[in-house]
Amino acid sequence: MSPTTSQREPAPSGAGSAVVAAGPAPEIRDRSELWTRLGRGGIVALFVLMLVTFSALKPENFPTFDNGKAILQQAAILAVLGAGLTVVLVIREFDLSFDANAALSGAVAVQLMTGASLPMAAGIAGGIATGALVGVANGAIVAYGRAPAFIGTLAVASVAAGVQSWFTGDKTTYGVPESYIGLSTNSVAGVPLYIVISVGVVLAVWVLLKYTVFGRHAHAVGSNAAAAESAGVRTREVRFGAFVVLGALAGLAGVLITAQAGGSAPGNAAGLLLPVYTAAFLGASALGRGQFNSIATYFGVVFIGTLATGLTMLQQDAWVASVITGLVLVGAVLVARRQ
Repeated sequence: MSPTTSQREPAPSGAGSAVVAAGPAPEIRDRSELWTRLGRGGIVALFVLMLVTFSALKPENFPTFDNGKAILQQAAILAVLGAGLTVVLVIREFDLSFDANAALSGAVAVQLMTGASLPMAAGIAGGIATGALVGVANGAIVAYGRAPAFIGTLAVASVAAGVQSWFTGDKTTYGVPESYIGLSTNSVAGVPLYIVISVGVVLAVWVLLKYTVFGRHAHAVGSNAAAAESAGVRTREVRFGAFVVLGALAGLAGVLITAQAGGSAPGNAAGLLLPVYTAAFLGASALGRGQFNSIATYFGVVFIGTLATGLTMLQQDAWVASVITGLVLVGAVLVARRQ
């Protein structure tokens, strides 16, 4: 056994060198376990404290079934984007274009229905396809062009924003069918359709990452891309696919945004980057060991939605929520990196 190997792998039970060779490992494991417990326990405790505090301060409005349903409904768009972002984070990449992608995709969906007089199904399909196309551009630039994801996706975001501005003339467009608006107002067995769609997407991504070949390969690429490639994993295709998945879900989010607004408008997807990333890292910290998971991300989304609703009920200024969200993101990233 080489010296390098002996530091990484504990010797077999009973070996005389085991005590010396494996000495640092328990300390490292203990430190990681400590941060894992702090992440899980601390975030959950903070969430419970938040619920208790808001319920005590607003007992008539906050701790109600209708408010809980409203929080989940308002969090639907973040949940869809967060599920898509989880796929990209699993491969240890970033995407800074999904908000601009959602805005462009929603505008395309609306224009297909209002300008081209196409049916709602065509508008929805066109919006999702537009999002997937933006994801293809991101995947090609990052996976095959080997550009840093930070720069590549930021450039794509700029292009998407410019195309939307040209495509819409920076004008607000209304006149979508009532059935399209119904995506945000209708219910299924008493549950708002928004919630059904968002939870369905979250579960679908969880299954994708946990039970499919693509999911196993994505985790392998995120853990050690070089080792995964040596084992026969097509790492470029996996990276490319991850960006396409996020792009398609950003397109779906754009459809939901414009359905809720009853049309498209400049900047209707602005301000989504920070809360979605916060939810993902918050969920990874709560889940433990910094592992990204769409269900954990959904917990992060609910955490942020609960915080925003509580602060709104307390009539706090918008900047308060922004500051707290930023601080939560920093804390979640620090905890996740130490797990």
